[in-house]
Amino acid sequence: MPLALGVLTFAAGGLASFVPGISIVVRLAVWAAIIAMVAEVYRTTVRRIVLRDDAVDVELSHKKARIPYASLDHVVVRAQRTSLGVTFVVKHPAAVIRTRTGLMPGDVRAIAPRLIRALIVHGVDVRVPGRPDAGTTS
Repeated sequence: MPLALGVLTFAAGGLASFVPGISIVVRLAVWAAIIAMVAEVYRTTVRRIVLRDDAVDVELSHKKARIPYASLDHVVVRAQRTSLGVTFVVKHPAAVIRTRTGLMPGDVRAIAPRLIRALIVHGVDVRVPGRPDAGTTS
């Protein structure tokens, strides 16, 4: 994945650099924006989310976290067409862990409801923007 993101960064930055009539400051700003976008994608890409009996194990590209269900304030699940975004809001210590998983369109439709149901079964407050009937709160 880092190689693909690096190639994407250089390709987009290279294309932005070849646009005529743009000053060097704008070109540097475009490069910085592209690098920031790619870094955010890399930071939030999840490798694995495991729901255990007492906690959620989240493995991101750069760190691992074990979050007990009792420590979760709420979880926000966003299912887009080809990605599943899950935001874990932790009470103690106050923190927010954002994750993103790229999936096939059919997989999103199959996995999102199962994830929501599993979190609700473990007593977690689940919020689904735009779909108050899917989670535990509106």
